[in-house]
Amino acid sequence: MTSFGECYLNHYEQYFGDFKERTMFRQNDQNPIIQILSYERVFQGCAGFCTLGLTHYQAEVNGLAEVFLPVDDGWKQTPYILTNTLFYMVQRRMPIGQGTSIGGIENIDPEFCKKYQKSALYFTWPFELPEGFTEVNCGTSTGYVFLAIYISKKEYDFFRKYGAKQFESLLENEGVDVLHLSRQSAL
Repeated sequence: MTSFGECYLNHYEQYFGDFKERTMFRQNDQNPIIQILSYERVFQGCAGFCTLGLTHYQAEVNGLAEVFLPVDDGWKQTPYILTNTLFYMVQRRMPIGQGTSIGGIENIDPEFCKKYQKSALYFTWPFELPEGFTEVNCGTSTGYVFLAIYISKKEYDFFRKYGAKQFESLLENEGVDVLHLSRQSAL
């Protein structure tokens, strides 16, 4: 029987080829690790970071899922920020899915947040990727890949006030390039 980790790794390789680097993070000695696989040039000028191991926490995040975060800068800090955000969600049993956002990443890496003016991670369905990327079939189970993007404090506040649908419409209407880390806030 193929493990979820093997299924997701095969899925990532199908779309991105071989990973460049693997970084492992652990909450403590008792719980499973989350790995971050980095892929070069997933989009023009962007690296992509994919998780492996979030599937061990499907009860805590209410689903069989992993995360993909593409970004054009901040490559050194992104694995640490992403895994700490996911462990925060695991510890608080927060469901992952479209319209999930976690603020306060300045508590993880204040210098990063100050430099790029981003203070939250927002999770949604991937876009601008080939059809089929979102779903990962593994035996009789289907898992999902969610897109994570960095957002500003104002964008995070807007999302909290108006919800995912209006927030995503704002990003689309403003033509926001969510992969560009140094971008101005949409607000």
